[in-house]
Amino acid sequence: MHGKRILSLLWIGALAVALLAAIAACDRSASRGRANAAPAPVNVSGGITIGEPVYYAGLTVFPLYRKNAQTVEYKTLDEALADGTVEIRELDQGASVPELQVVNKGSDKVIIIGGEELVGAKQNRIVNTTLILDGNSKTTIPVSCVEHGRWTQVSDTFDKGEMASAGMRAANAAGVQKSVKQGGGYAAGQQRVWNDVEKLNEDLGVSSGTSAMNDGIKAQEEKLAGFAAAFKLDASAAGYIAFAGDKALGMDLFATPQVFRHKWDELLKSVAIEVLRLDKAPPAAAMSAASAFLDKALNSAAEEYAPPGLGSAQHISSDEVVGNVVRYKNDIAHLSAFPAPEEQDEPDPDTLQQQQMNEPLRSVE
Repeated sequence: MHGKRILSLLWIGALAVALLAAIAACDRSASRGRANAAPAPVNVSGGITIGEPVYYAGLTVFPLYRKNAQTVEYKTLDEALADGTVEIRELDQGASVPELQVVNKGSDKVIIIGGEELVGAKQNRIVNTTLILDGNSKTTIPVSCVEHGRWTQVSDTFDKGEMASAGMRAANAAGVQKSVKQGGGYAAGQQRVWNDVEKLNEDLGVSSGTSAMNDGIKAQEEKLAGFAAAFKLDASAAGYIAFAGDKALGMDLFATPQVFRHKWDELLKSVAIEVLRLDKAPPAAAMSAASAFLDKALNSAAEEYAPPGLGSAQHISSDEVVGNVVRYKNDIAHLSAFPAPEEQDEPDPDTLQQQQMNEPLRSVE
C-alpha cells in the first residue's frame, strides 16, 4: 500500500513537470511570435502623394497630398486660444514642471500638436505629444520646460509661442516612446530638453537671460521671414516632408489641408531653424529621398498606445525613424515622423523637478 502511494505521488509529480514544461514551451513560442511579428504599417486612407519640391536657402520642402480625408470636428490650439474657449494654466494644486492644466470651455474638440510652445505663467513649456481634447473638459497635459532660468509667475495663463525645432521634436518623440514603454507616462526627458535648448541657442548665436528656446527662435525673425515668403505651399497640401540637403528633417501630415494651413507657418520655422544652425546652405534634395523617407515612416513598426486625450494612437519606431500617429474616428488627425535621434542618458525626474525649483533664477525683464 505504501509503495502504491509512492508510485502515485511520483506519477503526479512527473505529470506536473510535464505540464510545466508544456506551459514554458507555449510561452517561449508566444514570445517568439511577438518578437518576430511583422510591424504593422501605418495605414493612410486614400494614400499620400508627394508634390514637386520647393527649395530656398538650404531647405527643401515636399508638399504632401491626401485623398478621401474626413471632415474634422476639432479646432487647432491657435483658434481656441484666439476665441477664448481654451485656457492653459499651472495646475490648481500647485505648479509642476512636467504638467499643465487645459480648460476647454467650448463645445468643440481641440487638437494640440507635439512640440507646440506655451509661453507665460511660471516658465515656458512645450507639449510632449499630440493630443485631442474633448469639448467642455479639463485635462492635465504632459509638457517639458524650455526656459530653464525662470520659475516666477509672469501671467495667470499661457499664450501660444513657437514650435520646437524639428530636432527637438524628434528627441521628444523618442523620449515619450521610451517613457510610455517603461510605464513612466508621457515624459520626454527634461534634462535632454534643457541641453537641446542650450545647444540651439548656442548654434544660433543667441544669449538668453532665462535660457529660453523662445528667445533663440525670435532672434531669427528676419531670416525666417525669407523662408515664409519662399514657401507658399499649394492650398490643397495636407502636410510636408522637409530636408536639409540629403538629410531629412521631418514630416507632418494632417487630416485636411485646412488644419495644415493653420499650422504651416510655425512648422516651417521649426525646420528652417535647423537649416539656420548649419555653417552653409546645403543643396536641394531629390524626390527619391522624400519617397524613401515617407516609405520608412509608413512601414516602420507602429505600436498602439493610449494617447492622453481622445482617439487612438501609434508610436512609429525603427532604427531610422521615430514619430507618432494620432487617429480620431478611424482617420489620421496628425502624423509626425523624424530621423531617429541618438539616445541620451536621463537623470531621475524628481531630482530635475527639485533642481528646477531650487536653482537661483535669473531676472526676467
